[in-house]
Amino acid sequence: MTGSGKVTFPPVTPSVCAMAYVSLYRKYRSQSFAEVVGQSHVTTVLQNALRSGKVAHAYLFCGPRGCGKTSTARLLAKALNCQSFPAPTPDPCGTCYMCTRIRDGSAMDVIEMDAASETGIDDVREKIIENARYAPVEARYKVYIIDEVHDLSTKAFDALLKTLEEPPAHVVFILATTEPRKVPITVRSRCQRLDFRRGTFHDLSANLRRVLEAEQIPYEDEAVAAIARAAEGSYRDSLSLLEQVLAYAEDRLTVAAVHAAIGSVGPDLLDEVVHTLARDDMAAAFALAGRLVDSGKDVRQVLSALQLHLRDVLVA
Repeated sequence: MTGSGKVTFPPVTPSVCAMAYVSLYRKYRSQSFAEVVGQSHVTTVLQNALRSGKVAHAYLFCGPRGCGKTSTARLLAKALNCQSFPAPTPDPCGTCYMCTRIRDGSAMDVIEMDAASETGIDDVREKIIENARYAPVEARYKVYIIDEVHDLSTKAFDALLKTLEEPPAHVVFILATTEPRKVPITVRSRCQRLDFRRGTFHDLSANLRRVLEAEQIPYEDEAVAAIARAAEGSYRDSLSLLEQVLAYAEDRLTVAAVHAAIGSVGPDLLDEVVHTLARDDMAAAFALAGRLVDSGKDVRQVLSALQLHLRDVLVA
């Protein structure tokens, strides 16, 4: 406390700031085309285009949330601008000045725009149209990554269309969307469309195991399977759910921790539901449903898990 009666606090040191936690989905974001899980049909097209020097001026990345659209867009930006090679390469080094700048989100010539929050014509004009005509400052190509592009207004799309029709030679556009039908056909027809697929149960499980082993966290296979099922095909959601469960049980990933943390249901409970329905005991079925709701289980997760359980029973 100073003589004037004011309380003073010590300044925050850089070492404290350096300890900031990084979410798992950011920490384990794909840093090469080989690391992109479950999208080989996309990465092969892009790598072949880079290898042959036939990169399109605009791409439309379509697919559900958390399937790797933005990560792949950044990898394409790296491949176009990697300084370890004299020209665009299908295998960027990931360590040169431009690759690290793009990875850290600080590259001046790789401009990312979130159309969900920057929807108007003024945003497009300021960030893209007026900027695109100037040559790159430090890279070979200016790369514009527009996420959730379907959220742009009609006037913003109209303004963007002219630049897409006659793009400067040094510019590549990557538009990403979860709802391609909302993107005007005039824009879609001027882009090369690549469709990303929802993650399979096998790919999601393998990716979760890779992260757990890298973090040196012991796990039960059934716990990994429960998270993979709950993620509904999203790689990002699977890592977010894993993070949630690990916050509940820090030292080991168990089935019990998964069910407690995210409200999923185990096979024993699903077997009880199936047997109750098979007996055609409506009173017991309603009682069981009430018990599930009262326990705080997510009804949608229960129904989804029951659907998968019945499928497994039928194919067993």
